[in-house]
Amino acid sequence: MHLLSLMAQPGSNSTLIDWMIFLVNKYQGLFISGTINTLYVAVIGTLLGFLLGAIIGIISDTQTSKEDTALKLMIVRFLKFISAVLWKSLGERQ
Repeated sequence: MHLLSLMAQPGSNSTLIDWMIFLVNKYQGLFISGTINTLYVAVIGTLLGFLLGAIIGIISDTQTSKEDTALKLMIVRFLKFISAVLWKSLGERQ
């Protein structure tokens, strides 16, 4: 038999501990799923932030010379422009 069915809702003379035990027993599944979802979002956000930062760092550090092909110059300049726009737009929000 489930502990929740044995335990009635605390009354007006109940202590704080009685209410805490009641709420944990009643909503333990929600607490666990909320914690797992929070950790999932935090890990995914951290990984995406790391990848985006690493990509922008590599693009910013890429050097070009006069001997490079026109295609490489165009791609590198385009990527640097996109990373600069992202950097400026994200930096202004803070």
